[in-house]
Amino acid sequence: MKRADTFTSLAFLAVGLITIYVAAGYPPEARLIPVVVAAAIVVVSAIQLAASVVHALRPLVSEDPLVAFADAPSDRRQWTRAGVAALSVVGLFGLVYFVGIVIGITVYLLVAFWVLARQRTLVIIAATIVAFILTYGMFVGLMELPLLGGILR
Repeated sequence: MKRADTFTSLAFLAVGLITIYVAAGYPPEARLIPVVVAAAIVVVSAIQLAASVVHALRPLVSEDPLVAFADAPSDRRQWTRAGVAALSVVGLFGLVYFVGIVIGITVYLLVAFWVLARQRTLVIIAATIVAFILTYGMFVGLMELPLLGGILR
């Protein structure tokens, strides 16, 4: 795994733990969804972090350096791309905070598919539409949560 994966795992772990801490002060009805989502984030990021630690120790036990470092980025452009991918998580949280979860996730996925994944236009449009339908359907349609409008609304 790359350093960007480790930093992303640490960022998600911190956000999940902070969310659980903050949600503990909510009334029981209001804390259910944040705690469930944050707990899932903590578990997945802890597993990802453990995997990156084990992966980082692999060169110490491998005798062949090509086996040990086969997945390391080979040039500056790949390192930059990995760093941008890791920092894009901060952008996602900023988008969700300012414009709400439905628009934030939709815009984030649009940009991620366009810039980071470099997908074709049809894939980008389809992913954006599916992301909007799923987030709107889940948060507004199923849960009826008007609280997720963001600070700019």
